[in-house]
Amino acid sequence: MGLLDKIFDRDYGIVHKSAVIKYNGIEGWLIWDYLLVNELTFEEKESGKKHSLKVTVSDKKMEACFNELVEKYGI
Repeated sequence: MGLLDKIFDRDYGIVHKSAVIKYNGIEGWLIWDYLLVNELTFEEKESGKKHSLKVTVSDKKMEACFNELVEKYGI
């Protein structure tokens, strides 16, 4: 297995920030990670199911989105 296989076999890239939230009535984690681009993912606490919420190359846009979701859904 090569280096790229190891990197892309992971559930997440480099985790920049995370928060516990209740999104659409489901508790879980909001994860902001990056490798080539920034991605926001909601991971359900009970099932582990992952939902991609946003992908962008802009750190500024991702920061704003992350903060907005934490303010609205944070627990």
